[in-house]
Amino acid sequence: MGIAGAAWATVLAQAITAVLYIVYLLKKKGQLRISIRLFRFNKTILMEILKIGIPVFLFQLLFGVSQGITNSAANEFGDTAIAAVGIVTRILAVGTFIIFGFVKGFQPLAGYAYGANNVIRLKQSINLTLKWTSCFAALFAMVITLFPNTIMQWFSADETVISIGSKMLFVNGVIFVFFGFQAVYSSLFLALGKAREGGILSISRSGLFFIPSILILPQFFDLDGVIYAQAIADIFTILLTALFMINLNKKIKRIQT
Repeated sequence: MGIAGAAWATVLAQAITAVLYIVYLLKKKGQLRISIRLFRFNKTILMEILKIGIPVFLFQLLFGVSQGITNSAANEFGDTAIAAVGIVTRILAVGTFIIFGFVKGFQPLAGYAYGANNVIRLKQSINLTLKWTSCFAALFAMVITLFPNTIMQWFSADETVISIGSKMLFVNGVIFVFFGFQAVYSSLFLALGKAREGGILSISRSGLFFIPSILILPQFFDLDGVIYAQAIADIFTILLTALFMINLNKKIKRIQT
């Protein structure tokens, strides 16, 4: 079925997952059950949901938009550039999604601890998650920066694709070391209900900093502009995350005292 088969597989996977969630929630044995009879419109609850949900929605939206813009920018430099960018994007997605898995488990723990004013538990959860995500990010970065050619050869035999992809892997690998830190704090702000900071960080990496980078840099640096765009966006995102982190740590200290 080709591309159509891949599309159907994606849709079916999402549909099956949704059905499994619904079945679990409808089972009387579950800890949490849903009932249509209990559905009520509550503006306060709705606003709380939207406050956290909109940043996540924007993150997903901008992720797709940024991929489209990246492919469009790479298209100016030929099929080999598009192929290299596509391969590197998927390789980096492996590390990115694994770290997202860590922070998804971290979010409820941080939210519960903050809601209970349990600063010790909150700090423990932050430090533990930072340790594991940073260790994984460092390991992943080390692999893709030390062996970019070998990794690219798994996906393509074209020398130009390998050359472009290897450079892009190395550049993104160097900055990927800090991705665990950025992901943890971006998720932490949303878990604590701080929609402003969490929302800004959610759209920074794929939107606020990346889209201007990918649109402007290729105009001056040609293909290198495409290669370095994500890394430059990551640097600005990390600096912004650090600024928000400092302010948050001050607030946590005030709660503790």
